[in-house]
Amino acid sequence: MAYPFHWVPAGNARHATQDPRPPDGFSDGMPVHTLCGETLPASTDLYARFWDTCLDCHAAAHRLLDEQVQP
Repeated sequence: MAYPFHWVPAGNARHATQDPRPPDGFSDGMPVHTLCGETLPASTDLYARFWDTCLDCHAAAHRLLDEQVQP
């Protein structure tokens, strides 16, 4: 199953987005439209994988997954 979103570090948190993922990934500073409604600059920070997950994006991502598995 392909996910209808993906995660990207932006704004000092891990956010979910439905923006098309560039072939080489999101470059540092590239604007990302997140599921929480923010437009934030992507980050390529080495430690971004340790950032907290945006709770609003997390909730929105689960709603998208719930919609995807409905019969």
